Amino acid sequence: MPQSETPPAPIIALACAEPGMTPRAEAFRAAWSDGPAPDLTETGRIWSKTRVAPDALLLFAGATPGTQVIARMERLRDTFRAAGVDVPLIVETRKGADLALSRPASAFVSPALTEETLVARIRETIRQSVRMEEARLRRAVLGPLPVDREALRHPSGSLMVAGAGQAAATALAQAGLSLPIEGALTADAVCRRLTQTPHRALFVDMPVDRTCDILQKVNADPRLASLPVLAMATADDEVDTLAAAGCGDVVLRDADPADLGIRLRSLLLAGARRHLADALLRRFRALYLENGAELPAEAFDAYLARLTANVKARGRAPLVRTLGDLHPAPLPPRAANDDPLAPVVGDPIRSTILAASREEDFVARVAGRGDMIVLRDAQALAGLSRRVGAIIATTSFV
Repeated sequence: MPQSETPPAPIIALACAEPGMTPRAEAFRAAWSDGPAPDLTETGRIWSKTRVAPDALLLFAGATPGTQVIARMERLRDTFRAAGVDVPLIVETRKGADLALSRPASAFVSPALTEETLVARIRETIRQSVRMEEARLRRAVLGPLPVDREALRHPSGSLMVAGAGQAAATALAQAGLSLPIEGALTADAVCRRLTQTPHRALFVDMPVDRTCDILQKVNADPRLASLPVLAMATADDEVDTLAAAGCGDVVLRDADPADLGIRLRSLLLAGARRHLADALLRRFRALYLENGAELPAEAFDAYLARLTANVKARGRAPLVRTLGDLHPAPLPPRAANDDPLAPVVGDPIRSTILAASREEDFVARVAGRGDMIVLRDAQALAGLSRRVGAIIATTSFV
């Protein structure tokens, strides 16, 4: 296998703000099977020798975080940013969310999460960071897309509160935000109102079984896929249950109001970034994949050059493919129960790629070159190939 097609190993840099968090860090390191999880010292060495940055920073803040460790982490994060690499920061803390960070954390998580749930949360944070980076890159190279201006505006709307609204109102006040609050008491009412008018986030303060019912209905509606959700919990076991069910953050009900405000603000900022990335990536997909518009070759080359420089800082190299490269073998003729006289509609391989690719995968028709696919690394290629194979194996095209 060529070097560029070797699946990369995601790096998570770990920082313990107090010695008591070392066992938690070691437990996470054992659970993180995706790749290495070095400490700050080793992360700095890797950067100095290879100029490879981690995919994320994970800070175990503890109850009384030490300022020296946080300062080291901040310097390292600033070093990456100065080199053009934006590394997301995930902070695990039960209390004390105000760490005087120079830039906001990408996400907060609770130490009540199991290692498995924490791993899943970090993977999702990394994916959202990649989507935002990809959206910024395409906009910088290709210029503004002819997209509905309303879709690119900072998301407006109210804070939907399911259950008691006292904690939500206090959190907004502590965060210095003046969002209007809209309340509902049942899962059906919450979902109905969420789909009728814009909302910045969903704040749930209800018993865990009713919260899970709301989350199930929200997760089942693709229109609400990007909605940030913060839920309140009474005990640690509820925290992990709700996080595993899809909450962006879960806070205990005895949390300090100031901490709750910081965590709500972080969730709203993450939601705004996701809203922007979603709008740009969907518009690009609609133009150059679904509608078949041709991307100028020089724009494609400029994008590829910038992407190559970006992913190099994470020890990766982009892979360029055509549609035929992904599945060059002949498609199966038909299933036994298909109409043998049914006509072929469109290009079946193109339709399959459209169904299998993610919005952060660069798929476009390039002038003079045909349908091109650019993936950030071999891991993305393997995932796309699996999805394409699964669709082809279960679909008849003629």
